[in-house]
Amino acid sequence: MQQITDNRCLALSGNIEYSTGCETMKNYYSFCTLIFALFLIAAASCSGEQREQTPELTEPVTPVYSVKGRFMQFNKENLTIAVVHEEIPGVMRAMRMNLRLDNPDEAAALQPGDIISFELARRGASWFVYDIEVLPEDTVLDLPANLHDPEL
Repeated sequence: MQQITDNRCLALSGNIEYSTGCETMKNYYSFCTLIFALFLIAAASCSGEQREQTPELTEPVTPVYSVKGRFMQFNKENLTIAVVHEEIPGVMRAMRMNLRLDNPDEAAALQPGDIISFELARRGASWFVYDIEVLPEDTVLDLPANLHDPEL
């Protein structure tokens, strides 16, 4: 039986010098496989491609939308503003929304009913507003009839 085992080891190695026993051959092949795997991992990590860095939370993530609407109220606790805004084509219909403020100081001077323009960007599950500007009182908003009521 020992002779058959030795012949199998010889057949595997193809070389009598490496046929000192099946256990030696198994260890040799395991070692070679490990070295080859480490080589592949090292080669893959040195591919020269640079990965994109995650943007800071304070930077708006594109796309950014320029929007006009009517300021309704400022919630200091949640740092949100309520606005009735025009439709953003392909993104959302005109509606009343609570939007998170990128900089709460921007809402300090706003009065309910002010017509405003602002930049809107989505970060995670929230929409953030920044660069708020008060527009002239005679600015006409393109809103559906049900959103013209200033008491919304």
